[in-house]
Amino acid sequence: TSYVLTQTRYAWQLLQRSEFARADSLLRSAERLSGQLNYPYGLQQTLYYVALGQYFRDRPAPALAALKRAQQLVNQHHFPARDAQMVLSVLGVVYFELHQYETSLRHYLAAVRLTEQHGLTFRITPAYLGVGNVLRAMGKHDV
Repeated sequence: TSYVLTQTRYAWQLLQRSEFARADSLLRSAERLSGQLNYPYGLQQTLYYVALGQYFRDRPAPALAALKRAQQLVNQHHFPARDAQMVLSVLGVVYFELHQYETSLRHYLAAVRLTEQHGLTFRITPAYLGVGNVLRAMGKHDV
């Protein structure tokens, strides 16, 4: 299981350098190994990074599919609030890109709610910025 999580973290480093082919290869391996180990947390983490890779390449449909699977795992297995918040934030980002502003706002606000309820500090900025971006895109400047 540690190997799966290491693969996902390394894939994140590769995604940040736009080394998509290498990241995809690592994430496929992590997904396969998560299945063999019956390790839902590893699969959820893998799907999260798969979604980010798709989003970085302007592929919102596959990103959304991976995020929905990741969210299902978070909810089904009651993973930590930090993981739920991260998935919700990226869902907000993807729905924003798809111009589905109401849905985007709903996901961002849910992420902010989790952040504040649980005192989260890791990767919280996208949700807060996202709320502002959605409201601006919707023309709601006085909210």
